[in-house]
This record gives sequence, structure tokens and C-alpha cells, in this order.
Amino acid sequence: MIDFLIKQLLRIRWKLITIHRRIFRSSVTTKSIDTSDKQTLLISEEKAGVFFGYHDKTPFSSDNSKILACRVEAPNNDPKSEGTKMEVGYYAIINNQIMPFTLIGETYTWCWQQACMLQWMPQNENQVIFNKMIDNNYGSAIVDVASQQLVKEYTFPIYTVSSDGMLATTLNFSRLGRLRPGYGYNNLPDLTSNLNAPVNDGLFIVNLQTGEKELIISFSDLASVVDKKSKYQHYVNHAVFSPDGNQLVFFHIWQQDNENKRKMRFCSYNLRTKAIDLIESERTISHLCWKSNHEVLATTIKTYFDWEYRLYDIITGTSIRVMKSALGDGHPMTHPNKNNTFITDTYPDNTGYAHLIEANYSRNMQMLKSFYIPDLFNGQARCDLHPRWNNDGAAICCDIIVCNKRSMCIVKR
Repeated sequence: MIDFLIKQLLRIRWKLITIHRRIFRSSVTTKSIDTSDKQTLLISEEKAGVFFGYHDKTPFSSDNSKILACRVEAPNNDPKSEGTKMEVGYYAIINNQIMPFTLIGETYTWCWQQACMLQWMPQNENQVIFNKMIDNNYGSAIVDVASQQLVKEYTFPIYTVSSDGMLATTLNFSRLGRLRPGYGYNNLPDLTSNLNAPVNDGLFIVNLQTGEKELIISFSDLASVVDKKSKYQHYVNHAVFSPDGNQLVFFHIWQQDNENKRKMRFCSYNLRTKAIDLIESERTISHLCWKSNHEVLATTIKTYFDWEYRLYDIITGTSIRVMKSALGDGHPMTHPNKNNTFITDTYPDNTGYAHLIEANYSRNMQMLKSFYIPDLFNGQARCDLHPRWNNDGAAICCDIIVCNKRSMCIVKR
């Protein structure tokens, strides 16, 4: 009974905070960004929004001379804009100046949080891969950025790519889009919507050399562990390869159809042994990054206002608290050369500012910069900073809002 009352009081407190935040932020709809410190480069377009997407990969080319971006003219704060025409390309960085946008291609399969999975192909600095419609179905394409010529097309969309560029993960993006709006696609109907835990659907591994596709984890198998009668709708999200490509971590999530309340498990899959192990089921994992080939840093929560960064060892099955997070959830990314250092961010505070943070495992934390996010950008079409290192750790790229348009910002370290 006491626990129930505490939860109710915390819910009321959170609602009051949310109301205060909405009132304040709705009174200020636009702000510019200060770039006079010469440590900040702004990437913005007059007639289009510009963004990259998620925090689990870098938009920078291997020599840091180019930065990938998505450009969309549809309303930047409308969930219904997902699935409209979006251009993909890059901006060259020459003498500390941002050059005009170079178009690579276009796509209609994208979402506000993870875009079209645009990314540089590992081991090939001249090629990029992104999701697009192929023969009226979800697919993906590799394009050479120098010649702007198509290299290869696949009849499946990619989710993540291994560090050697040989493998990728894929999943049902229509199911993901239905059950987790803003992370999947809505171009095609989800043909599994009447199935809570399909036997022939789940998480797939694909060979990018041969195009062969293998179901490694089915929804039916996942449900058999926690939901034997398959009362709930099951899906997977955030499947990320380890740096050496031998491990894969992912979220197994289940919920009643059309309900926001979700339950989840954080799991790993060993590509060599094909073993599936449970990493976490007590605390909810929100966002993660790899620290090493067997360690994952994640933002976690168990009860209201109990956010903390935890480091999980997927070999020993243990975890330790890195630090409490008074600022709530964040999107971490490990420094490319110093694995004791990571960047993260916050969601907008009561005054509408999201903060870019650098931290380390000694619990030292430095706030690098703050960006105003208007309340027009919330929910499915929100704009998270999603900070990403460049390849030598000398700069960080964030998605931001400038004059009510999505833009990108490079912060030099």
C-alpha cells in the first residue's frame, strides 16, 4: 500500500513538472544558436530540416572530412511526415567551413528517431548504406559517394552493420513502427499485426556479401520464456553488434496491443555459440553503447526518478553502477580512443534546454553545451541531441533545433 501511494505521488509530481515545462516552453518557440565561440559549426538549411538520426553510429567519414545527413522539407515536427520524400547525402568540411549539401539519393523509408539507418560502410570509406523502397518493399542500398553510383541493392532493410562490414541485422520495420512509433516505418502494413508472437518473424542476421538472411531469434521463442500463452505483442529493438562483431545485444519488448505500458528484457546473442543470455530484466534499459567487446554502458531506471548509468559485463553477467543521473535519461557513446570516457545528453529541462555532457568512469561529468528544444518538437517527432563522436574524438555532432527547423551542430573538443 505504501509503495502504491509513493508511486501515485511520484506520478502527480511528474505531471506537475510536465505541465510547468509545457507552459514555459510553449511561450518560446524559436531561438538561434551562438556559434561565435568558433568551437561550434552549424549545419542548417533555409527550406529543409537537416538531421542524422540515432546515437549508435557516427555520421563522420573515416577521415572526418564529410558528415552524413538527411534532408527533409516536410513539416519537421509532424509524425505524419515520416514516409514522405527525404534526401540523403553529406556535407564536406573544408577549412573549418561547411560546404553545400551533396545529394547521394532519396528514400521514403525513415522515421524521426533513427532516420533511414544511413551510415558509412565499414572498411570502405567511399560507400554508404541506407534503407529505401526496393520493388515496392522495404530494402536497402549501398552507394558510392564519389561517383554517386549504385553499388548494390538488397531486398531487406538493414538495422545495424558489423564492424567488418560483412553482416547486418534486420527486422520487421512495419511491426516495429506499429508497436514503437518513431522507430520503425509505416509505408507498408504490418502483416503480423494479428499475431502476438510470430514463429517465422523476429531478429535476423544477413550476409551482406551473399544476401542470405537467417532468422536467429523468433518472437515465438522469445515469448516462450516470459509469456507462454502469447497474450502480448512481442517485438525487438536496438540490436547492436559488439566492436569485434562476435556479440549482439538487443531489447526484447512486449506489450498489449495499443497500450503504452511495456515490459522488456535486455539480452545478448553470441554469433559463435548461438547462445542467448539475459543481461537485465529488473531495471528498464533505455539507451546503450559498447565500452569494450564484452561491456555495455546503459542508461537504466527501476522506479521513478531512479535513473543511473550502469556498466554490464555480458560474459560474467554482472553489472555495476557508474553514476546516478539527476538529469534523467541520456544517449551515451564511448570515446573512439579512450574507452573510459563517454558523451551523453539529457532531455529538455524545465526551461527547454537539452544538455550535452562528457563524463568518465571516475564519475566526473562536464556540461559542454546546451541547446534549446521548442515544445513543438515532442513525442514521436521529438528532437533528441543523440550526440556522436567523430573518429578521433576531436568533435561531437548533435541534432538540434534552430529557428524551428531540425539542424545539426558540430562541437569541437
